[in-house]
Amino acid sequence: MRKYKHLLVILIFSTASLGVSFYAYLTAEDVVEFHFSGLDAQVANDGLQDQSFFSNGNFFQIEEGLPRISIDFDELVINQANQTSLFLRPQGEAYTDSQEVIYYEARRGHLHEGENRLNLMDEVNLKFENSELDADKVVYSINKDLIEASGSVKTQNYNPETLDQIQIWASRLISWPRLKRSEYSGQVRGKIERRRVYEEAVEFRSEILELDLNQQLVTLNQDVVMEKQQLNARAHRGEIYLENYNKRLKYFALYDDVKLEEQVMLRGESYTRLAFAEKLEGIMSEERLILTGYPKVYQRDDVIKGNRIVLRENNEVIEVEDAQSQFIIR
Repeated sequence: MRKYKHLLVILIFSTASLGVSFYAYLTAEDVVEFHFSGLDAQVANDGLQDQSFFSNGNFFQIEEGLPRISIDFDELVINQANQTSLFLRPQGEAYTDSQEVIYYEARRGHLHEGENRLNLMDEVNLKFENSELDADKVVYSINKDLIEASGSVKTQNYNPETLDQIQIWASRLISWPRLKRSEYSGQVRGKIERRRVYEEAVEFRSEILELDLNQQLVTLNQDVVMEKQQLNARAHRGEIYLENYNKRLKYFALYDDVKLEEQVMLRGESYTRLAFAEKLEGIMSEERLILTGYPKVYQRDDVIKGNRIVLRENNEVIEVEDAQSQFIIR
């Protein structure tokens, strides 16, 4: 369907089903088909030489013997001059190079034939593998395995490796479905929920976020905030290691001008603990926080310094290491 004026067009009318089928053959390998039901199918120019109009049908494209895209629609306008097809209420399937299926629906859309690019607008929803995307606008570049979304972006990602549910909201998104990589930007916020209800959820915010499910890594940049229960930590950069939740390894790390604020509750008494450092590492399985890079902790009336300070969540015990000794302050 590179140029409609060069297509061989065959119209077939079926009196039994009162339906219309429209076939457009490109080459021996590339085929585009339109199917319409009932008597709603129409082809009319209304004085516009390069446009054709259809209603209630299906658009299907095959490239080199493999399916590329299928679109069910309420209305279709084909503009032969700019090789664009406009759809009202499109929904269907798109296929990656490896034949993975992306399901989609929207209120409006248009397909650029020459560029193999599908634009979807208004109440857009996509589902692919273990992810779901909602947005105001989505552009899917079929041959590039590239999804670009903007406006009230929300994704839900199920991580089969850890069984986590990862929800992320942002202004913009760029995603490579086959590579399981996504980049978010603009007032990003998210939440990681564990499969067991007693395992603690983690919430985060930043201006830029990268999600790589192959590497099991979340990378955060600019105005990073990490929140969990009574703890709030801020920094310029951060990482979440999705595989390490129940391991004796760091689950999250914050870098550059780290500020930690924790509400400690002991024996019915509450106080705020503040800490500052260049780096913070959180080990979820042991509820430990490790501060390095000129760390300093303000607890009650004490100011605690050292080369390495270890805090235990909701516990007033602090471990401090310096160049000569290691001691515990109670």
